[in-house]
Amino acid sequence: MRYLFSLKGHFATLLTILLVFTTWSHSIQAEPHSSTFNAFKNAFSKPFKHSVSTNHNNIRAQQPALLWNRLREQFSLPNHENDPRVQFYIKRYTKSQIHFNEMVNNARPYLHYIAETVETHEMPAEIALLPMIESTFNPTAQSASGARGLWQIMPETGLDYGLSRDAWFDGCQDIALSTNAALRHLKYLHQRYNGDWLLALAAYNSGEGRVTRAINKNKKMNKATDFWELNLPQQTADYVPKLMAIVSIIKTPSKYGVVLPNILNQPYFTHIDIGKAVDLKQAALMANMPEKKLANLNPGFYNKKMNPNGPYELCVPVHVAENFNDLLTNVPAIPSPHAAKHKIQPGDSLSKIAQQYATTIQTLKTLNQLSNDTIQVGKYLTLPLKATTVANNNAVDTKIHAVKKG
Repeated sequence: MRYLFSLKGHFATLLTILLVFTTWSHSIQAEPHSSTFNAFKNAFSKPFKHSVSTNHNNIRAQQPALLWNRLREQFSLPNHENDPRVQFYIKRYTKSQIHFNEMVNNARPYLHYIAETVETHEMPAEIALLPMIESTFNPTAQSASGARGLWQIMPETGLDYGLSRDAWFDGCQDIALSTNAALRHLKYLHQRYNGDWLLALAAYNSGEGRVTRAINKNKKMNKATDFWELNLPQQTADYVPKLMAIVSIIKTPSKYGVVLPNILNQPYFTHIDIGKAVDLKQAALMANMPEKKLANLNPGFYNKKMNPNGPYELCVPVHVAENFNDLLTNVPAIPSPHAAKHKIQPGDSLSKIAQQYATTIQTLKTLNQLSNDTIQVGKYLTLPLKATTVANNNAVDTKIHAVKKG
């Protein structure tokens, strides 16, 4: 899966990282087929969240000071370090210390939260490193097929796990919500494949159907059905070795000439209720912090703006959380806008409407909860926020209605 990074700066370096670290994946492709799926879809539906009021002192006293040591203590998957495919990716990932460090530093704001959430779900600690393979820990990564966020979740699968999407917010890109959804899906796949984590990981990447067909094919030929013996698409065949390579490097970095940047074993961010919707750019300015830093902790908000109708929860660095609300006193709340809608005319199609308002077919389908491309003349389609300006500019020639709240 090719990721479209929005990070600015050292283009050549980022291009190298893309070539080295991204994976060609289908990401989360849920194929629900039983009550087992529904059970995992509903389990742990509320994401684990750090709280500044929680006393972590007693817990930390019993844990390593560095997050790497905590992860090493909880690694539990079988060691495949000597497999040729794993060795291939170890050599690739360790070819440049600078590039490896860039990926690790991308993980810094999120890895502690993900590690704790993985632990809460009682899953192998190796799973916490999966976003290194999926997105190189870029929270705004998007693939050509529409997968988004740290975990590269497809919109339709996100809906299966309660990840809402509207004109203001995309749950697939929210750090806490997407992590919770990804882990629930992985737990479902783990049970689906009788406790085999490698098969679960393969299915996460390629879809249940493809993995199950490969298993059944091997059974018919009296062949082994473990991951390493299956005939899978190349991107899936590489997916697990990539993760095993990352795990091997983290486990014994000195063996491969790598010096890991220190990441403290403590929360980087917390969630607070700020009581109003704000523009993240203005909030960052008043809090005297880089806009990008605040935006990367809240990648679910479109256009870096919160929904005026709530919720008003914001993810902020722990060290500013206590006084953050006070710093926002003079930041104006975002007023409720008029919602732009398009009245479907004879000859209209989703493709035509999407082009007219500079948006995508998938965005229109998601916002209007359409399961296919069929639309009905005379009905209305809600337009995404970014299309509102276009809608207003086209209002003279097109059937556009501004709908006020209430």
